[in-house]
Amino acid sequence: MGKIKKLTAEQEQAVVAYHAECMAIGTSTEPADRPKAEAAISKMYQFIGKTQPAFVWCDSPATCILARVVLQEWLKTAKEETSLGTSLGTSLWTSLWASLGTSLRTSLGTSL
Repeated sequence: MGKIKKLTAEQEQAVVAYHAECMAIGTSTEPADRPKAEAAISKMYQFIGKTQPAFVWCDSPATCILARVVLQEWLKTAKEETSLGTSLGTSLWTSLWASLGTSLRTSLGTSL
């Protein structure tokens, strides 16, 4: 199949119109159709076999940036707490097991 070397005048007009349509969509400040957007995104995730994401909608770019920072800090803290909790749990279990083992050996050894 041969390569296209030149667009027709009609095709060039169609490209210009398509570009204008895409720019209008991309720069629109109209409110989003949130249910429609969430449904489309959820369907894409379902298509690739992933869990549907949680949606956080903001009313402005400024509140979006604020929400992003808050969520990042919350996730970072949650991750650190999980890591700390795991580490603390392991440490406590090891200490308890060692103490209980020593106590049982001493108590049973004396009784026997």
